[in-house]
Parts: sequence; structure tokens; C-alpha cells
Amino acid sequence: MLSGLGAFVTASALLCRETAPGIRDTVLHASALGARAVVLNPFHPSGAGSGRADLALSRAELAAAALEAAAASRIARVHVYFGTAVRRCEVPASALEGCPSGPCVCGSGKWAIGPDGELRPCEQSPVGFGSLLEESFGELESCAAADAFRAEPESCRSCGSLSDCRGGCRPERSRR
Repeated sequence: MLSGLGAFVTASALLCRETAPGIRDTVLHASALGARAVVLNPFHPSGAGSGRADLALSRAELAAAALEAAAASRIARVHVYFGTAVRRCEVPASALEGCPSGPCVCGSGKWAIGPDGELRPCEQSPVGFGSLLEESFGELESCAAADAFRAEPESCRSCGSLSDCRGGCRPERSRR
């Protein structure tokens, strides 16, 4: 196992309606196989999953999965966290205590480049800002479309948790 060689192994789990009910076992199995952390990625209907909104979790289901994963993490002694930013207004604070989520850095600290040179803010986002084959990174990352992508939602600006989640997953909120 990689962990036996000193590697820090993180298991990645997609959370959707089909996988969330088994998240406890997923965390326990990942630990048994040597993972030291489990990253939870809520399903967002994009890419091949476009049109499959039926797989997305409700707020209550997401909170329940986070609580279940956190409980399993205490048993398995592995760190569990969200890899995708979760809006604090959508998941109770108690669910995030043992399963933290940071702000989204897509389009600022994280970028994706398509095979055609298209600069995108994230691999989850269909939004592109232009081709790196034609324009510099500096021009593209500071364009009006990138600024709009990074902008916090109007509905979040008065929220007391805005500094924690910055409005949640940017690609997800751009699909709303």
C-alpha cells in the first residue's frame, strides 16, 4: 500500500443519491485500505452528469451524509472534509464541525486548461475565458467574465457566514 511507503493517501468519494447512504462504509473501508483522509465531493450535474439533477442531494441529505461521514471518521481516525465549497446557509454548522468545507478557490487559486488551450476556472465548469494559445494568462484571469465568475452572489452579501464559504462552489452557483 502507498501509505505503507509513507505516502499521505486521500480517498475521494462522490456524494450523490446513490452513494450517500453508504458513506459510513466508504470512510471505514478507505481507512482500512490505508487512507489518512477522505474528501467528499457533492454531485453537481455537469459534464457527463448534465441532466441528472435527480442524483443531486437535497440540503438535508447533504447534511445527513456529512454527519455520517464525520461519525465514521472518528471511528476510523481519518480526516474527512468537503473538497467542494459548501454554502453555510445550506448545511447546518453541526454537520460541518466534523466535516469542514473551505471557500471555493476556482478562478483565483485554481484553474483548469482544456486540451484546446481554453482557460476555465475549474474542471467542473463549462465556462471558459479564452484560449491561452491566443491571450496571456494575466489577460484571461482578469477579464470581465472571470471577475463575474468570482463575484459573490448578491443573496450572500449580508450573510454572517460569507467570510467562511464565500458563497459556496462557484461552478455550482453559476449553473443556478
